[in-house]
Amino acid sequence: MNSKVEFEENIDMEFKEVKGINSIDSILSTVDQYVVAYLNIKRNIIGKILWGISDDRTVTGVRLEYSERDKLRRDVVNKLSQISPPIPSQVYSISLVEVYDENMKVIEDKYIVEVTVHPYSSEYFFSTGKDEVYLKTDGGKRKLKTHEIQIELKSRG
Repeated sequence: MNSKVEFEENIDMEFKEVKGINSIDSILSTVDQYVVAYLNIKRNIIGKILWGISDDRTVTGVRLEYSERDKLRRDVVNKLSQISPPIPSQVYSISLVEVYDENMKVIEDKYIVEVTVHPYSSEYFFSTGKDEVYLKTDGGKRKLKTHEIQIELKSRG
């Protein structure tokens, strides 16, 4: 907790700090966008979104009690089931990684929420339940406009 992770944010790893009172809503507000962004990238990479690490690489953690952990897993699965075209559940995984204090003791109910996205190919772009198309970039994700989708499709042959 409050230390910096050794790895850096890049195209295959995204750090997200959870701010506000409702951790679950904070994660649910963007989880599908990042999963779609990774699925739409034309590279054979495994993507990771890590909630509980700030952009400056500091571990902040996400406070989740037992009932919230169960709800988070359930709600993330429900949100990702709205992705179109549908994806198999093996394409992604949700992990809760314990956070430790400066004495290397586990901090109760504090986690890094890690969503891992495995490559999955489709001839179509993936979109969120709100029909939004995203593409993963080195700096985060970018929502594509209709014309950008056409250009991207054409460049892919």
